[in-house]
This record gives sequence, C-alpha cells and structure tokens, in this order.
Amino acid sequence: MRSAERTRTAFAGDPPAQAERGVVSAQHPMAAVVGAEILADGGNVVDAAVATAFASAVADIGRTGIGGYGGHLVYHEAASGQTWLVDFPSYAPRAAHERMFTDSSSGMTGVQAVGVPAVVAGLAAAHTRFGSLAWAQVLAPAIHLAEEGIQSAPSGREPVLAERRRAAAFPETIRVFMDAWDGDRLRQPDLARSLRRLADDPRDLYAGQLADRIVDYLKGEGGLLDHADLAQYQPWVGPATSSRYRDYELHTPGAGSGAGVLIPLLGALNHFDLASLEPLGAERIGLLAAMAGRIWRDRLAHAGYVGDRNAGEDLLQPGYWSTVAEDVRQARAQRAVSSADQGCTNHFSVADVEGNVVACTTTLQRLLGSAVTVPGTGILLNNAMGLFDPRPGHPNSVAPARRAMTNMCPTVVVRDQQAVLSSGASGGRLIPSMLAQAFTLVIDHGFSMDRALRAPRLHHAGDGNLAIEEGLSDAALDDLAAQGYRLGVRPANGTDLGGQAPAIWFDNERHLFGAPDPRRHGAAAAV
Repeated sequence: MRSAERTRTAFAGDPPAQAERGVVSAQHPMAAVVGAEILADGGNVVDAAVATAFASAVADIGRTGIGGYGGHLVYHEAASGQTWLVDFPSYAPRAAHERMFTDSSSGMTGVQAVGVPAVVAGLAAAHTRFGSLAWAQVLAPAIHLAEEGIQSAPSGREPVLAERRRAAAFPETIRVFMDAWDGDRLRQPDLARSLRRLADDPRDLYAGQLADRIVDYLKGEGGLLDHADLAQYQPWVGPATSSRYRDYELHTPGAGSGAGVLIPLLGALNHFDLASLEPLGAERIGLLAAMAGRIWRDRLAHAGYVGDRNAGEDLLQPGYWSTVAEDVRQARAQRAVSSADQGCTNHFSVADVEGNVVACTTTLQRLLGSAVTVPGTGILLNNAMGLFDPRPGHPNSVAPARRAMTNMCPTVVVRDQQAVLSSGASGGRLIPSMLAQAFTLVIDHGFSMDRALRAPRLHHAGDGNLAIEEGLSDAALDDLAAQGYRLGVRPANGTDLGGQAPAIWFDNERHLFGAPDPRRHGAAAAV
C-alpha cells in the first residue's frame, strides 16, 4: 500500500474532510486511508468499501473480521437512482437446537457460540455485482496491513486486552491478540496468509482449505458448525428496504436488523412537529425516549425469524407507527430496558462526488466474538449464537439454520433521488436510537451531520431508566426527571452510550464531506 500522500485525513475533533473526488469515513484511520487510496486508483465506491472492510478486519481488532457474523451493505447508485442491499447475516448451524444454552451468557463464548461466518461471502457478492477493480487488488492493502502491522490507539487496544480473562481458555487467541503486541503495533502474519488465500478465491472460507481448518478445529473442540453450513451459505442482493421521514427516503436493511427499530421510530415521529421543539430540550428528548422505549418493548416481545419472515416486519407498517404515536401522545413516560454498549461492531461510509454512496456495517457480535481463534489462520470467530434468545419457545429462540437478528443499521438518506448523507454505527441496541437522534437533528433542526454526531446521546429501551450524555442544561435534566425518568448521566463524548458513527454528507451546494465520530479514534480520508 502506498503512503497516504494523496489523501486528506480528518481525525476525531478535526473539521470535516472535504472531498474533491471521494471520501471514506471509518472507525480506524488506516482503514479510511485504504478506502480513499482505492478511490484515487480509479476504483468505485464499492471497490473502496470492500477494501475498507477487509482493512477494518485487520485494523479494528476484535470488532470485525473475516470470521465475523456478517453484516449489511447499502449502496446508492447515482446513475440509476436505485439503492441496493447486500444482506449477509449469519445463521445458526444446522445442528443447533433451542435447548443448547441455559442462560443469556451461554452463547457468548466458546466453540458452540459460533455461527456461519458471513463477512467474506457478503463482500465478495458486493464486489462481484458492483465492483470494477480486480478482487485481488482490493484485498492487497489488507494483506499489507496484516503483514507489516497496524497501530492502535489505546481506545482501540485496551478493551481488547481487557478480554484476556474471557479468552484464557483459548491459547491461540491469547497468542495472536494479547501477547503479540509490540508497543502499539500488532502484526498478524497468520491472517495475512489467510487473506492471500481469499485473494485467490473467496470461496476458500466456505469450501476450501480454510473451511477445512475451521470445521476440523471446531468439531474437535465440540462445536456444531460443519462443512454443509459453510458450503450452503449465500448472501442476498436486492433492493434495500425504503421508508420515509418527512420528505426524505431512508434506505436500510430489513426488519431483522436495527432498521426494525429505526424505521418505526422515525415513522412514529413523523406524527410530531419536532422542528418546533428545542433541539436539546427536555420535551424533544422525552418524546424520543418514550417512542424508543415502546418500540423496543414490542420488538423484544415479538420479533424473530420463522423461515424467511421476521415477525418484526409488523413494526414496519404505518398503522403500527400511528398507534405508537397516539399511545405515546396520551401517556408520555412509557416504561421500558436501558443498557450501555461500548460498541463491538464496525461501520464505515464511502461516497464520491457523483453521488454514489455506500454504508456498511459488520461485526463479530461481542468484542473478540466467541474468543475462539482457529490455530494457524489468524481468524477470530464470531459469537452469532449470542444473538438468540436462550429460552425455548420464544420468537428469537435458537433453531437449526435460523437467521440471527442484529441491531446493525447502515443507512443511506436520499432526497429527490440524490443521496444526502450516510451513516451507521457500532453499539448494539443503542444503534437505532443513535441514528434517529442524528437524522432528526439534521432533518428537523438543520444541524450539519458532524454537529449532530457531537450532540449528547441518549438511550431508553426498557425500564424507565434514561441514560444520557452530559451537555444538557440543568433545567432540561430536571424536566426529564419530572417526566418520570430515572436519569443516568454519562461522560460527554465517552463510549458508554454506543460506539462510533462515521458519516458522510453533501451540503446544499453538493459539496461532499466526511467525519469520524468524535468519541474515538476514527478518521475520514478524502481524495
């Protein structure tokens, strides 16, 4: 990989990066630069997205990887005005059953926590359908990073090292991701060799030598994943799910993703005049919290896959949004669960000045995934099984070959058939509310996207607890408490209320900008 001389990089806290040709905003600076260099070399936004994703699999350690759960890629094609979805979720092994876990932590660690790793298949499908450069060319920068080593800021490195106790039962994970650091640099030669195999043929992970090594190791340790689970895996490519907020179109994955909350949340908010409310005032924040709490309660009670259908699709219907809006209007302080999640997922956004845009989110699920690394490959495996309800007989219970639900929600926002912004986030259940807050601040209150990202975050999804970052006035906090919320104020620009939400956007003159989330060590690289 060449040096970043052709790129202009904006780090967290810097002014946004303005693009002459294109921009990549990512959670790790090295990944952002890799994607921007692919654009400079003549690649299109999908080429850049695939290169950024593989570079992130090397650099954003423990949050994504080629053994990851999978994810979603949303691509807005400017020439046609069409917005596409490449959907690559994980599935449970065919040998999985609903009584295999005893509690909510059982599916988080170890060989039985592993679902079908879908990241490579999804990226290959996106490149085959929409890419322009050679597949090996877009993987080359990631191979270079793995061989030469990546540098990681403390905010990226220290949470991984803090997982040593959970990973203690897996010596390969300790060797590769704990003990191999040279200061702030980590080299991953085993992963580089695996990536070289994938550069020759991405199916190697599903029906080749890498597949053999994954299955043989897991089976030897008591895991369930087998060759048929890998060989039969196929991503889906088709139109993205579309919804409206005001006079904007939002293009997202479907009900089994975080869009299963974001779409009904914005749909219900369409019934209220947010522009008339103070952007960071108690009335607006209380309304958002009440809506989110109600929708999360309904999702957790009903959503889950039966065959290819998710019962959560009922939450995407306008009639449901109207009901939620009226219920919240009548009884503002709904009681519902609150949680904090530092973000164990990877998101990035890519755009060029012609208006082609990609939003892509991938994950290992939990930080370090299952904590299982396949010996000699550098491949850290997901814990997709932790996304299921461990209780039998529930909508999201474990079942053979069942799709795992997620909260990832890469989103491209379009107006008059032109993309205007793109974002997504890490942060588990906090992702939909993070995005709803940012999008409504932009659309209803005229914030720039980078200003919206700096605004205090909130999360309310359950029992009346409202977690919110510092930055609101004392009067607003007092008013929220008077509405019945139990407040938990978190440090400003910390990671308690989610991870990063890298974004790109066009201003009113169609100038293109990118910015990382201010809360961590990401970057936007422009060419």
